[in-house]
Amino acid sequence: MTGTQENRHILVVEDDRHIAALLEVYLAGAGYRVTLAESGEAMREVLRDHSVDLVVMDLMLPGEDGFALTRYLRERHRVGIIILTARKDTVDRIVGLEMGADDYVMKPFDERELLARIRSVLRRSNDSLVSEVDSPGLTVHASGGGRLGFRASDCAFYRVASRFGSAAFICKRRQ
Repeated sequence: MTGTQENRHILVVEDDRHIAALLEVYLAGAGYRVTLAESGEAMREVLRDHSVDLVVMDLMLPGEDGFALTRYLRERHRVGIIILTARKDTVDRIVGLEMGADDYVMKPFDERELLARIRSVLRRSNDSLVSEVDSPGLTVHASGGGRLGFRASDCAFYRVASRFGSAAFICKRRQ
């Protein structure tokens, strides 16, 4: 995975303003870019305008609950999901994970443990930003002369044979 914490964007979907503020301060202090949303509707607005690497989400939200939002995220976005909730029932944990959450943390929580779990999900994520290609004989041109960047998860990579024994990959943008 490439990328540093500073350019990793975490969306916190939490209706409890105290917990949301605590997470914002703690995660920003750890070097992450943090955006807050208090509902599913607010989450969708953020996702329309911004790329997000990970969502930390409560289950008990106004309007749609976190289970429905987890399903929505899995169907439409390639993003890490950590459910952070007071719901302690084993069935809730199983349902959350089976709906697509990468992890499930119960409130009250230890900030250091949550940070370790966030780092773990981001490490396993295939959503790292590819900003340069280092391969002999391969040149990538971006319009306007800038760097060509894209999320690896937005592409299907195909390995193609090379006459000279070096590996070459083709990226086909996913629809």
